[in-house]
Amino acid sequence: MNKSDYITMCMKHLNDRKVYLIVNFYNPERHFAGLRQLLKKHDKLHITINNVTHLTKLATSLLQLQIFKDKTLRIAPFYSLPKIHKIENPSPGRPLCSSPSTLTYHCSLYLDKVLQPLLIRIPTICTSSSSVIQDLHQLRKVPINSIILCADIKSLYPNIPIHAGIHAVREVCRDFKHHLDELDFICELLEFVLLHNFCTFNEIIYLQIQGTAMGTPLAVAYANIFLYHLERTILTDCHHIYYRRFIDDIFAIMPPASAQQFVTIFNTQHSTITLEQITMNKTGIFLDLQIELIPDPNDINFVNIKHTVYQKPINIYQYIPYMSAHKPHVLYNFILNEFKRYVLLCSHVKDSNITASAFTQRLKDRGYPSHLISKARSAVPPRDSLLANLNRHKHIPIHRTPFATIDLPRLYPQPNWKSLFSITSLSEYAEYKKTYGINDVMIAFKSPPNIGKIITRSTFIA
Repeated sequence: MNKSDYITMCMKHLNDRKVYLIVNFYNPERHFAGLRQLLKKHDKLHITINNVTHLTKLATSLLQLQIFKDKTLRIAPFYSLPKIHKIENPSPGRPLCSSPSTLTYHCSLYLDKVLQPLLIRIPTICTSSSSVIQDLHQLRKVPINSIILCADIKSLYPNIPIHAGIHAVREVCRDFKHHLDELDFICELLEFVLLHNFCTFNEIIYLQIQGTAMGTPLAVAYANIFLYHLERTILTDCHHIYYRRFIDDIFAIMPPASAQQFVTIFNTQHSTITLEQITMNKTGIFLDLQIELIPDPNDINFVNIKHTVYQKPINIYQYIPYMSAHKPHVLYNFILNEFKRYVLLCSHVKDSNITASAFTQRLKDRGYPSHLISKARSAVPPRDSLLANLNRHKHIPIHRTPFATIDLPRLYPQPNWKSLFSITSLSEYAEYKKTYGINDVMIAFKSPPNIGKIITRSTFIA
């Protein structure tokens, strides 16, 4: 793609005046004044460790004051990535904004951490193809008149109506009794983020007045909650056997009349939120699965669910070359886990063998020796064991673990840093015990570029 085509692709989005407006005068101080008033209104502007009454208050105030004093504050650069699976010319792109160090970044980051635990409780959200496999394995067969509905939501992020989205977050939080004591603050802070999505392209500043920017931390959680609020009322009226959604990709098993009813009602809720690439058939593609309803030889009133690995025709399978600098165990584990994935995602042994054979040939073409491939394939456990392992991990409790990253000297032998830097005063707070239980502080050695990634993680496997 040349520069001219790239600019055309970006301007196709930015010229939409229902979503982006050109800003002739940008004054971040005025917007920060509104943010400070918001924090002050909810008693979250000035809080110290000595009188902290709630850990989230401390986190919020520090993050906002930090970015206010930050000299690296910038406007989010706008860019677009082409959708290579689309055949249009010029290719439609995904509108993205690089949000770190922007006006709303820390607000968005805080809201994402607040809303993420809510997503775990929403029943329609799919987290991976493995979770779908677990569900389908328990479902096994469905009535013979069932079909598979698959659909995408057209340009979801920039098309979510802002006030409808805020209303959805408020209602879903109320229904799940999630942060009710801070709900007004959460919704007002969410409104601030959504109404201050500034971006820049070709030295022109734009304000996004509809939807949320792709690239801001809370985008996925916000979109998921909005869609759940939209779909749950529809599903109440439409009979469905199975329904899951991975952000904007929908998969359902329904009677034909219910599938048509679902699509019709969904497309009439909001003028900007519509379904595209709709298929209603005995087969469907969802994530990396190709799912099919096949006749049950033992019962003419039911059909069985068959699924295999789906690989896009445009996939060119650029696996890691065997002569790369990776350690041998990395290459071996990559092959082993790919074989495991084929066995798990294919309900029939014949299909997994076909996929594995094609994978084997591609590896050989990339220079991998036969003995390494054979060793990995022979180590793959039976499918029942893989399914049982999935179920075990599903019930492993998630514990929140406090941690600290400290720049320490390299000493040999290493002393017990944990005992030397034990933070005992925090454990006296009731909020600490409520959040972390009896878990001790974890001391971690990390380079500065990775610290940001670590401190945004909210959960750790015990």
